[in-house]
Amino acid sequence: MTTIFSFPFEQIGYGLRALSLSGNIGNIIAIGLYVIFCISPIIYYFILKKKGLNTEKEGFLFAISFCLFCGVYLYINPGLINQVEGLSHFTADYLFIIGGTIWSVVILYILLCILHGIEKKDSVNLLSSMRYVILAIILLTLLDILVNGIASLISNIRTVAESNSDDLQFFISDGIFAGLNANLITTYIWLVIQYVLNCVPSIMLLRILFISKKIVDALQKNSFDEEAIEKLHKLAISCKNVVIAIGVLTVTQNFIQLGLVQHLLRSNYQVVVPIYTLLIVFVIMLLARKFSETRDLKLDNDSFI
Repeated sequence: MTTIFSFPFEQIGYGLRALSLSGNIGNIIAIGLYVIFCISPIIYYFILKKKGLNTEKEGFLFAISFCLFCGVYLYINPGLINQVEGLSHFTADYLFIIGGTIWSVVILYILLCILHGIEKKDSVNLLSSMRYVILAIILLTLLDILVNGIASLISNIRTVAESNSDDLQFFISDGIFAGLNANLITTYIWLVIQYVLNCVPSIMLLRILFISKKIVDALQKNSFDEEAIEKLHKLAISCKNVVIAIGVLTVTQNFIQLGLVQHLLRSNYQVVVPIYTLLIVFVIMLLARKFSETRDLKLDNDSFI
């Protein structure tokens, strides 16, 4: 049942359940800890209100508290999930859905806090915050490649193996699959190749993020730094290459699958229109040109002084 969405609710639920079953005193302590943990967002709300820092977004703290009361209770008593109206067909293995719902509300509140903080920062502090945001995106991108991507690859391989178990004598050991069916082996190889191809845009995104970090560092020193403007142009080119790569890789995957259609037991044809990436390219190109024009104008004005 353990997934990233269940953390830390599953661990807290397990601990409180064990404490509750230890005896009457343990049960009282468990109830107290449960209430304190679930009501903590509301306590935080009143702390902010006392300091005069609360805004409309803090209302989500009440929603978070409500979700914690309901969600953590189910983690303490996982057998009750199928008694909730609308969840009667679920078992304790589906508790990660509850955890994911709680995290979605928490993340929404965090995003609102970030946006509210951005509105109040000056350009210097905004650049500093942007640097940390870029570093966070780099970390998330690496996790997506190394964790989610590999987990998805293993899941796809297992799905193919299980659905074709009659035609294959296989074993699973340390993620290695061995079999006798040529089509299955071809499918496994293709799934690995597909994973690598899908990683290419993410790897290119990492390059874009590192360039962005260097731009932010340069702009913190000098808003009209020539190096920053040059890197903005490189950034625009890199973003353009990502758009091209997405299109080329999509076409390549579709043609490879079409050529191996008789040998693949699993395929995934796609038609991708990278509208948002294309929009980012236009915005970055515009910023690069505007920064360059502003810098040239500043140099012209300085030459008259």
